[in-house]
Formats: sequence, structure tokens, C-alpha cells
Amino acid sequence: MQWVELKRYKMNTNGVSKLDSQKTELIKDNEALRKENKLLETTLSSVGDGVISCDRDGHVLFINRVAEDLTGWSKKEALGKPIEKIFNIIDEDSQEKVARIIADAIDIRAIQPMDNHTLLIARDGSKRPIEESAAPIIAENDEVLGLVLVFRDYTEKKQKLEQIAFLSYHDQLTGLYNRRFY
Repeated sequence: MQWVELKRYKMNTNGVSKLDSQKTELIKDNEALRKENKLLETTLSSVGDGVISCDRDGHVLFINRVAEDLTGWSKKEALGKPIEKIFNIIDEDSQEKVARIIADAIDIRAIQPMDNHTLLIARDGSKRPIEESAAPIIAENDEVLGLVLVFRDYTEKKQKLEQIAFLSYHDQLTGLYNRRFY
């Protein structure tokens, strides 16, 4: 049996071939994992809604293009920042900051649909109504790893609903209150 020195370890030539096959399997597994991660990132980037994910401490891990457009934060600028800084929302009626998005979803361990009376304040200070939900990311061992926020611009839908409400109580021709109002 012939012995060869491989880095700091000595092993026979049979061991070297076993090590090579394990290394090849590890390389294949890493490549498959890289492809799966790329597919996941591409999928989340392609979604028509804004998507932001954060770790359990509330630091941004991912933000897609729609979320970048709605929040005014680029992916490069947002990564690692506190979610509350990037996803700054207030109540439409009271104009008070909506608190505990992350903590509530993590504590309850369930998807939290938010109130439709929420305004997103973009980085430039502009406000827009949004629909959103927050869901905890839970591992197989039941550990909460973080949170994912999914949200969309609600401006057009809100305007249409307001128009429908107006038309249901007003005459379409004159704009005066109709019988239904009285």
C-alpha cells in the first residue's frame, strides 16, 4: 500500500479517492444550493408586489425592485438597515406611526394582514396608501428566523372605491344626493 501526504494528513491512495468523491459531491451540492438561491431571488424580484424580508432582529435582508420603487430605498442602501426605517408606515386617519409590525408577527407566529388605512412614507417624504401583510419566516425546528413583508400601492383601488361610494349616494348627472342617501 502506498502512502501519500495530502495537506497535513497522511492516508493511503484508497482514502484519497474517497476524499475526491466526497469533495465532488460537496461541490455539486453547493452548486445546486446556489442555483436554488438564485431561483428564489429571481422569483421574489419578479413578483408584482413589494417584498422586503428581514431577520428576527428587524434588519433588512432582501428588498425587490417594486419595494425599492415604493419606499425610495435602493437594495444597496436598505440592506442591513432597520426595517422600520425602510418600511415607514403611519395610520391614514390618526397620522400616527404604526408600531410593532415585526414583533406582532413574530409573537403570534402567523400572517398578519394589516389595516387598509395605512400610508407608506417613502424616503422622499411622499405618502401613498398601501395594502400589506407581514408573515414570520419559521424554520423546520419552529424557530422564527425573520419576517417577510408583502405590500402594494393601493392608490388606484382606493380612488375607485371612493368613486363607487360617491356614485351610490349621488346622482350621476347632477352630483346631488339621491334617494338612496336619504
